[in-house]
Amino acid sequence: MQEINIATVENKVYKENVCGLDVYVFPGETKGITMNLIVKYGSAMNDFRFKGEKEYKHLHLGVAHFLEHLTFKMEDGDANDYFASLGSDANAFTTFDHTNYEVWTASNLKDNLSYLLKYVLTPYYTKELVEKEKGIILEEAKRCLDNIHRKLSYAVNENLFQQDNRKYPVIGTIPEIEAITLDDIETAYNYFYKPYNMVLAVFGNVDPKEVVSIVKDSLKDYKYEYKEIEYKEDKEQPEIKESRVEIEDKNEVPLISINYKIPIKNFTELFKEGMTRKEIDIATYLLVSCELSSTSDFYEYLRDNKIIIGGMSNYCQLTDDYLIYTSSANSNNPDKYIEEIKNKIKHLNINEEDFERKKRSSIAKFILIFDNINDYSRGFSHEFISYGNDMFIENEVIKNMKFETVQKIQSVFESADKIVSVIAKKES
Repeated sequence: MQEINIATVENKVYKENVCGLDVYVFPGETKGITMNLIVKYGSAMNDFRFKGEKEYKHLHLGVAHFLEHLTFKMEDGDANDYFASLGSDANAFTTFDHTNYEVWTASNLKDNLSYLLKYVLTPYYTKELVEKEKGIILEEAKRCLDNIHRKLSYAVNENLFQQDNRKYPVIGTIPEIEAITLDDIETAYNYFYKPYNMVLAVFGNVDPKEVVSIVKDSLKDYKYEYKEIEYKEDKEQPEIKESRVEIEDKNEVPLISINYKIPIKNFTELFKEGMTRKEIDIATYLLVSCELSSTSDFYEYLRDNKIIIGGMSNYCQLTDDYLIYTSSANSNNPDKYIEEIKNKIKHLNINEEDFERKKRSSIAKFILIFDNINDYSRGFSHEFISYGNDMFIENEVIKNMKFETVQKIQSVFESADKIVSVIAKKES
């Protein structure tokens, strides 16, 4: 069993590969146990094939999310009912690039873990189940269209991306959901739901050897053939659809989302210097925290001059080809807020004192998470899918980050010119 240190904290993570499944165990002194079974398949993966196949499979939008719903169905009942009988909770969620099946429990490690593996790796799909669940998912999709935050993100992605399937909602569009068939579900399952395309992470007061033993026993009779999956390349272009979009909402105060689309190739010089994507991510986080967060002088200026009402959220995400920076807030003067953000991005001015202070607070915040190892499980799937084992050296990356590096990130931000602003206004 491989032992991995998590930088700057006493905790360790233990790794073992069982039947192709990478198993990570995070022991800690807690009352609860969290289990994440992550499938490397999400809503943006719609065109794929096994290596050696001539044709790509193409599925309807929303199949990954639909499959997540149906996977809970077993021939003898619903997986949720079984977990409830153990006093446990289970859930799942789908993103653009993965699906995460979760279980939370205080006891019965073996029964919970064994069944998590069993129900996810046991296909039971019928035409009747597909049609019945389709109605439920269509209602969910319609509710999403009534949720202002969902409507806002849909409008952002639709105008930010052109080729990338992130331009579509994870749940899919209503016509595409209606067109999903049993064949779509079975195709997705047969390609992606294999141990070698999954990661299991267990957090809590557990013995790593016991966890691995349970996994080995659960998978001892599982048979599969390893096949490499290839994805159809649809290179996202730098263009955007519309730079300004207005949508209707019921909120009294408009909600605005400003989004920068920055090509990863703009960081070429940093990559040449040996920087990793994780280091780019951390440097960006430190820059945004110093210059644009709720602790910055800029935020106080926006608030004191009533340009924004309440808080302001800042978020960065890395796709294969782009870094997306998002700033959002409520404002009675959307145009002024957009103008101020654009002007600020053009004239960032991070100083070394703020940078060092933010480094220290970020390290302290990271260490604090490990007071309860289950807190580390939140966001684990996203971080792991994005950065793999590099996520375990996050604090080391922060500690070693140089001010000059963040200044280079600042220069990239200042040259960004592809911007989508979406304004949600009260219905007229």
